[in-house]
Amino acid sequence: MDSLTTNGLDLRFGPAGASTGFTPAGIAAFNDLRPAAVVRELLQNSLDALTPKQTTARVLFRVDRCESSEIPGIQNYWRAYKAAVKTQADMRGGSLAGQARYVADTMEKALEQQRHRVLTVLDNGHGLDERRMNALLSDGVSANDPGSTGAYGNGHCVAIPASDLRYVLYAGLTENGDTIASGHAVIASHAMEGKGRLQAGDGFLIRGFRDPNSGKLYEYESGEGIPAFLQSRVDDIKAMHGHGTAVVLLAFNNFRERRTLWDMVSRAAACNFFVAIEEGRLVVDVQGSEDSIRTLDRGNLKAVLENCRNEKRSRAFLSGARAWEAHQALREGTRHAIETDAGVIHVALHQQQSGSPRVDLCRNGMWITNDYKLPRFYYKFTDKEPFHAVLMLDAESGGELHRLIKESEGPLHNQVNFKDFSTKDRKQVEKALDQIRGWLREHTPSVSNEAFSPDDFLTLGEGQNGVAGWTQLTLWGTPTAVERRMPARTPRLTRKPKRPGDGPPSSRPTRQRRRRSLPSLFQVVSVPTGARSSRIVVECEQDYPDAEFRLCLDENIDATCDRVPYNEILFAALSNTKLNGKTVPAAARICDRGGGVIGIRLGDLAAGDRLFLETDWSFPPSAGTLAGDISLRVQVTKTDPLDVRDEERG
Repeated sequence: MDSLTTNGLDLRFGPAGASTGFTPAGIAAFNDLRPAAVVRELLQNSLDALTPKQTTARVLFRVDRCESSEIPGIQNYWRAYKAAVKTQADMRGGSLAGQARYVADTMEKALEQQRHRVLTVLDNGHGLDERRMNALLSDGVSANDPGSTGAYGNGHCVAIPASDLRYVLYAGLTENGDTIASGHAVIASHAMEGKGRLQAGDGFLIRGFRDPNSGKLYEYESGEGIPAFLQSRVDDIKAMHGHGTAVVLLAFNNFRERRTLWDMVSRAAACNFFVAIEEGRLVVDVQGSEDSIRTLDRGNLKAVLENCRNEKRSRAFLSGARAWEAHQALREGTRHAIETDAGVIHVALHQQQSGSPRVDLCRNGMWITNDYKLPRFYYKFTDKEPFHAVLMLDAESGGELHRLIKESEGPLHNQVNFKDFSTKDRKQVEKALDQIRGWLREHTPSVSNEAFSPDDFLTLGEGQNGVAGWTQLTLWGTPTAVERRMPARTPRLTRKPKRPGDGPPSSRPTRQRRRRSLPSLFQVVSVPTGARSSRIVVECEQDYPDAEFRLCLDENIDATCDRVPYNEILFAALSNTKLNGKTVPAAARICDRGGGVIGIRLGDLAAGDRLFLETDWSFPPSAGTLAGDISLRVQVTKTDPLDVRDEERG
């Protein structure tokens, strides 16, 4: 069989098990996650590749250029690309689909270049052998080494979208001096002339395919047969560290960002590996094109995070603002060791002056998830005073708990999911998490039971710290009492602005509206549960018949107090509303003329009644863009407020 021949090193495509196009799901899933996802994956592999003798991973990100003719297997890449375009177009009746066309055009544009930008990542780990290389080139296969801190190889496809050729090369040098090299290209299924069958879209830089019955995958190149392009990277590893791994992203697209390599790599590393860097277990060097090397270590970690602290959003990972807070807790918190039945986990516990209780989980120095997504921790500390706990799990002391968490993380290492665990493993890890949660509850003070009764109401909406996309379900910021606002007894009058050529101003009002305030016999607390969702508690101090509930925009109660009032009361449209844990029935919903729900009938309330409402909310497009801080006003009334559309007066 020609698939088993070894005719020299080349980019080889085996027979296709199934047809795949230019946009395979395994690659497309990572397109919107760069650069943080790529940097996380490469650094995590380097940390996991430390030998038992090593305490610090040193990783260099370097951009340089190479000639097209230097790239191993580039001629066969060209042939496979042309065949893939023709095959995929024929399968669709003559043309590629829109996204596939874009991917193919990007590949072709890169192929036509004589010189390519190349991102090379070099580390000082244990290097690569055949078993570890198999893990890098396989899907869902990992290589666990005795004494290692992780599984080498999982999630390697994360880096492929950073190459416009979708072609990544690997080379390794072990402590024994053994070398090995290979590569992985992702194109699309294609029919090559003379093959007589469909070829796979995945190509591998190998000498040939092994007999499947042998239990081995590929015939790799090693020793003196390694191409000069990769041998130069091996020589760099030998000169810098003596052993390690090189990952090479060909036709590097700068993660499709305009930022510098230092900016992208240092921020991603600082926000996701603040524990490893602070503890001296990770040092990151960055060298852009023709730039000198800049280093991220514990000495400047705080300064890098300081530059990130205004970043409120992050795709799938920790934002700059949250990373800054976690790093502060790590530096200033008291250190403890929590013993569970599955292993020991360390914690830095810091009591905060404001905010909400927060827990971040890190494994092997890398941030994994927080209490919102950590099973057994979700919404379990709402009765506690603000604190920030950074949980740190390591292979040496973590034992079975480390193994179970590691196996639950998924390819991006940003979640914990036990759904595929055996009953035994799931019970073991859940018990350990319960023990950690119990320790935190025992060692953190509870909120005072003293009642707080403001004159009018308490609102904790999206204040200065609130951001779109925020999903924490506890109080944000320090509670602030709002002065009593008595119900308006007189109309609020507005006049049309005078325009050039108009006569004397009219003495009659042109528009009229009334805004009802919350009656003083109610107490309300509003808690944000997301970017546009709230949990609201309404407590009735006296009997109140036919009560109705609404949310509206509270003008001029924002951070700047300079919002221009709207010409009408802006009622929020409510959705997914629950009252005391139950979905509000249609009969209790108050709708506007367009059918949107703008209120809820609460019915007759008695003194001492306490109602719990959960709702998503939004404002109509006519309100324009409500940027920045939004304050909501809760209305509980007996009679209907004015319709959202004011009436013209004669």
